[in-house]
Amino acid sequence: LVMLVAGLHFESRALVDQLAKEAAEGTGAVLPEEVAVLATPWQRLRQRTRALSVGSFRGYFRLARLQSAQLDLAMERWHRERKEIDIPFEAEVQLRRHVIALRQSISISPQAIP
Repeated sequence: LVMLVAGLHFESRALVDQLAKEAAEGTGAVLPEEVAVLATPWQRLRQRTRALSVGSFRGYFRLARLQSAQLDLAMERWHRERKEIDIPFEAEVQLRRHVIALRQSISISPQAIP
């Protein structure tokens, strides 16, 4: 149990690190103000719930897809940094493009949700 908790903590810190690095690159896939929200499941749920109250179920699910894609991108970066994957770098570029496309499809930006 201790090893599981320690592993989850390590993975969480690595995820936050990769989210921050992606935000610092300025690609638009992850914005600096999103890092803290993406790092915490409760914050993600809170933001999705607010999107639901502001918009609709559609807004909730679009935001959920965006957040999930952002986390996938961070995990891809982490595995690549650790040299754990053989997938071409193009896969990371494709994930980034997907995240940006999802962001553009959301009528209410995540930052506009109080």
